[in-house]
Amino acid sequence: MPHAQVSNSMRTHLILIGLLWLGTCAYLGGASAITNPSFEIPGSGGVVFGGWDQFGITGSTSTAIHGNWAATVSGQNNGSINVSGYWQQLVCSVNEQWRIAGSVMVSESMPLQGQSVALVNIEWRNSSGGMISYDSYAIADASSPVGEYLSFEQISSAAPAGTVAMRLVLGVLQGQNDPIPQVSFDQITCYSTSFPTIDD
Repeated sequence: MPHAQVSNSMRTHLILIGLLWLGTCAYLGGASAITNPSFEIPGSGGVVFGGWDQFGITGSTSTAIHGNWAATVSGQNNGSINVSGYWQQLVCSVNEQWRIAGSVMVSESMPLQGQSVALVNIEWRNSSGGMISYDSYAIADASSPVGEYLSFEQISSAAPAGTVAMRLVLGVLQGQNDPIPQVSFDQITCYSTSFPTIDD
């Protein structure tokens, strides 16, 4: 029906305005360089959140530390080591470093066990989109508290030669034959430490 088409069009328009607004805030107000850092803008067409790409088993939860929503990632339970996650890609120069911070919560009903971990990866990408190398940080493991948000902060290594982009990945790694883990991410910030920084 025409009315439904207009409503869908308006919804898409409003989402795009929201994404542009967040990007403008990041530029003018010194906010995080990433889009939709607190997972408040929904995606469409199978994408859970606007601004975020995804792989594996992903979802959302209303148990959030900021706003109404947070992102969830779960193990794929395929019998081998596997990763599910969300990611965004940003322009990056050689030798540039990044500060990544946020909050992660380990599920009470699906905790991290064995070798399973919540992770933050920084992938260095070349002009063809290929991965040169990556940094990986385990920000929660089987010893971490469950059912509460834990703060994390990491500083990446310097981007290697050939880097033109940095890909931030928020994920959960399920160890081989470990029970299915689930973690939630919220209020993510990602800043370049290169001059000028948000404090300059």
